[in-house]
Parts: sequence; structure tokens; C-alpha cells
Amino acid sequence: KMLLYERERERDISLKEYPRLSYRQQTSFLKAIAYWLQKNGKSEVEQSRVESRIAHALKSMPDLRDNIEPRDVLRLLKDRSGILVEPTVATVAFTHQTFQEYFAAQAIVEEEDDIGLVVNRAHDRQWRETIILTAGLAKPSQRREIIHGIVARGDEELELRHYLHLLAISCLEIVTELAPE
Repeated sequence: KMLLYERERERDISLKEYPRLSYRQQTSFLKAIAYWLQKNGKSEVEQSRVESRIAHALKSMPDLRDNIEPRDVLRLLKDRSGILVEPTVATVAFTHQTFQEYFAAQAIVEEEDDIGLVVNRAHDRQWRETIILTAGLAKPSQRREIIHGIVARGDEELELRHYLHLLAISCLEIVTELAPE
């Protein structure tokens, strides 16, 4: 929240040249970008594709969709937050992989309810941290589905058993509560 919203407010920095977005609106865009990157196995992508994800997210924001351009939203997120960067000309990435994993996990839990996708990707080491974060952010029913699904896959897929069971244990380490069974 400090990176996206509080820093400029507390320092009284003018953001006249940027679209006025609330903290929740900014995180909605970041979740959409992170989830798309994660699903597509990317950590960096062309700016035009990120703008496309922002345009898609804008469609569900009636108070913004007619007044804001995706490129302006991206410019705000790159210039002011420190969460997105341009590692090479006309490409976009999260400054740290953890930001991408965290926002993707938030999108999975809050926006998409894609728990089946999480369980299906449990064998993919690039999804490990996102899955653990998802378990930590998940609602109790989602958390149960994640952990039970990963354990069941480990029981069925002998060549992945150790990895999947260890992943389930890693998920257990981050959760605050879990049904007794």
C-alpha cells in the first residue's frame, strides 16, 4: 500500500499528469497483469500486451473505462509505484518475482477462484511460490481444496509424490487455520 498509494500522499507529491486511481484500482490492474504473466509462464512481456490486460480490466470498471487510457495506467504503475519496470525497451516486468507471485495469488483467490488451475500446476516449479502464497491468502474452503488436491495428486503420481507432498507441507506452514480433517 505504501508503494502504490501512501508514499505520494504523505510526501504531498502531485500526480496531475497521471490518472487518479485508488489503491484498490491499482491493485486490480497489478493482479490482472501478474495473473496473466503467471498463467503464461512469463516474467517479462511486451508493453502492448500489458496494455491489453489493463484494457481488459478497465472493461469491468465503469467509473474508469471511458476516461482512462491503458498506457496512462501503465505509466503510473511504472513511474510511481516501483512495482513494475521496463527492463528493456517496450517491455514490462515486476521489479521482483515475489511481487508477481503475490499479486497472481491474490487474483487466484479474490478474482478468479482458479483453485483447480493451482492444483493442476502444482508439479510446475515456477508455480511453487505462487501456490504457497495462494494457500496463505485463500479462504478456508479454497485452502482445503488446494492442500487436498496436491496431496491427492502426490498419492496418484508416484514420480512426483515427494515434490507434491513437500509442496503441500509448505502450504501448511503458511496457513493460519485449516479444518481438522
